[in-house]
Amino acid sequence: LQLGHDMRVLAREIGQQHWRHLIDSQQACLQVFVEFSDPQAVLANLSSQDPHVMAELERLRRVGCAPGRLNPELAQAWFDCCTTRIDDMRIVEEQLAANLRRLCGRRIEQARSELRDQQAILETLAREASQAEPAHYGPHLERSVVGMVQDQTRRLQAMSDELDTVRATLNERKVIERAKGLLMAHRQLTEEEAYKTLRQTAMNQNKRVIDVAEAVLAMADVLPARRP
Repeated sequence: LQLGHDMRVLAREIGQQHWRHLIDSQQACLQVFVEFSDPQAVLANLSSQDPHVMAELERLRRVGCAPGRLNPELAQAWFDCCTTRIDDMRIVEEQLAANLRRLCGRRIEQARSELRDQQAILETLAREASQAEPAHYGPHLERSVVGMVQDQTRRLQAMSDELDTVRATLNERKVIERAKGLLMAHRQLTEEEAYKTLRQTAMNQNKRVIDVAEAVLAMADVLPARRP
């Protein structure tokens, strides 16, 4: 009996340590968000915070960190608070996605402008080289041209990587939207209810929302026909 009691106490302590670690990690992520986001995104995040929800989350965090056995009934209260908070943060997510698209657009245009400038330089060098004696050009010119081409290659690769990230994010959003539409059609849900269903399933199964959305779409062919 004593061994069983000791094991339960140890399990609670380990769980509380993990709980505190998650809280610290979340605070670190929020701090990074504040440091690197533009003022509008930070303001949107602050505006999305319902004081009552934030106060309840803080209370539940303190309860979770306190010694002693937790009340299982608090699980639903915690889930409801987190669900409300995640819903409120959707506007911030959408704003960040829009900002990212605009930033990528500017970076793409900047890269294209630099590419045009360097192409013009290369064309000028080529014309001058065709009109001058070969002795006027040597290893120094070759190194300059090679360096310029390598620099442009690195810039284009960086832009390509950023575009791949944006495309992946947008594709995930499209998949989630399609899954929401499928749930709305077959289960007569509103858009908000469909999204909550996806998110709750993801939380219950410890998966990402995109993974659940893909699973829903994979089952599209075997779902019953939509009722008129």
